[in-house]
Amino acid sequence: MKLTDILREIEGEEDLNGKNRKPDPGMIFYLQNAFNATQTLFVGDLDTDRQCAENAGVSFMWASDWVKPFVEGE
Repeated sequence: MKLTDILREIEGEEDLNGKNRKPDPGMIFYLQNAFNATQTLFVGDLDTDRQCAENAGVSFMWASDWVKPFVEGE
């Protein structure tokens, strides 16, 4: 299984023209609205990612923890 098999969208600062920089939750709200999301998991590698998820009120997981099953399964 590849990450692209389970991810609907990957967004970064460059995708929003530098607006809503983390830890501002604007990027998360944008994607939730775009996909009419009822559940959101923010996967990140920096403390600002964790703060962003907290500010948006969504679940957070460290990238190093989330990627392990994919790396170990290859």
